[in-house]
Amino acid sequence: MVCFFLLDGGLVIFREMVIIVITIKFVEILCRGSGGSLTWISSILVAIVAIEHIYILILEMFMWTQPRAMRIFGTSRQFAQDTKALAANQGLYNGFLAAGLIWGLVHPNGGFGMQIQIFFLVCVLVAAIYGSVTAKRSILITQGLPACIAFVFVLMNVL
Repeated sequence: MVCFFLLDGGLVIFREMVIIVITIKFVEILCRGSGGSLTWISSILVAIVAIEHIYILILEMFMWTQPRAMRIFGTSRQFAQDTKALAANQGLYNGFLAAGLIWGLVHPNGGFGMQIQIFFLVCVLVAAIYGSVTAKRSILITQGLPACIAFVFVLMNVL
């Protein structure tokens, strides 16, 4: 499992990732023999990532110029007005990520559904890494970390 993120030429959140991996292994041991608990845990984590991206879609497409969204994204009223169409486009892409994750959760073929989940979680991770480098560092934690945790749990179901 590789969830190391390069940022400004250095390795970040290494210690946190080690703690997460140890925690995940502990949960895996606890869930063995409990008849699919690990599948439920991974499904809940994927659903949380999907819900987060639906929330981002709403903020970027419909609330971009409202005080709440401007506060969350740290934008001024003028900047929000000037970039409203761009933000709506970003929101649409976040909606596609959420739709893909939901598709993976509800797909009737469980194995193929997990492949879909893995693909879209990797897309979220790539977007989080790119966003943290080009826009706001905290994206790595707010979007990348939940996706990484969900990714690891889905992989534990596959392997």
